[in-house]
Amino acid sequence: QLPEMPQTKRRGIGPIVITIGILTIGGLIGGGVWYFLPTTQTSSGVGTSTGSIGAGTPQTPITPVHIPPPPPLFNTDASRTITIPDNDRSVFLKFVTDTLHEPERPGTIKRILVKLQNPDVRQGTGQNEHYASMAEFFDLWHIAPPQNFLQHIDPVFMFFVYYGADGPTIGFATKTRDPNRTLSDIFFWEQSLISNLAPFFFQEQIKQPDPPLFEDRTFSNTDWRYIKLSGQKDLGIGYMIFQANRLVVFTTGKTSMENIIKRFYGTQ
Repeated sequence: QLPEMPQTKRRGIGPIVITIGILTIGGLIGGGVWYFLPTTQTSSGVGTSTGSIGAGTPQTPITPVHIPPPPPLFNTDASRTITIPDNDRSVFLKFVTDTLHEPERPGTIKRILVKLQNPDVRQGTGQNEHYASMAEFFDLWHIAPPQNFLQHIDPVFMFFVYYGADGPTIGFATKTRDPNRTLSDIFFWEQSLISNLAPFFFQEQIKQPDPPLFEDRTFSNTDWRYIKLSGQKDLGIGYMIFQANRLVVFTTGKTSMENIIKRFYGTQ
């Protein structure tokens, strides 16, 4: 009689199946968490992981984007850029005051570029900053121009300071799409122009003619309008529309307007 062959004991497959199942489920969960992990968009458009999940995880800051300044509307002698966080008017006025007190030779025109820092820059999203438009510039001064005036002018503008013998004065320039319509809008604005532009004079003492009568003036064959607001200093409000390039200019002094007209013809 043949001896019985020893029987090999079969190992159960249950534990192996369970182990494989656990590993598979774990892999799926890990991959899903990684896939749905929040990302921060960089300026190059590539998402960067913010790190492990949890409150207070710092976000990757956005790389600042260089914004070219708008081209000047006429020749100036110097320039300065000021950056205003969150449209803070007090910061804006402080920077402007500092610029007015900077020593410059008489006859100098300094351009001031105004950058506004967007509120969402602190959250690390969106464009960091932009150059102020004409409407935003008026908002910083708390000036409310006629709505028609803003509708027909270009949002790009130029803010400048003229350093004269009697001290610095402020002005701005922009372009219009319809010179005749804009001239009509400013005629209408003359009745409240002195009170609207009063912030431009800071602590200077100016008179308030009643009624406000602007005069027609001509300098170097260029027509403009002006009202004198001081008997001791070169202070007033002047404006002109230079038809050749549809340029609109406002100044707060007679000499500054004449200086700008000279620059148009290359004589300054």
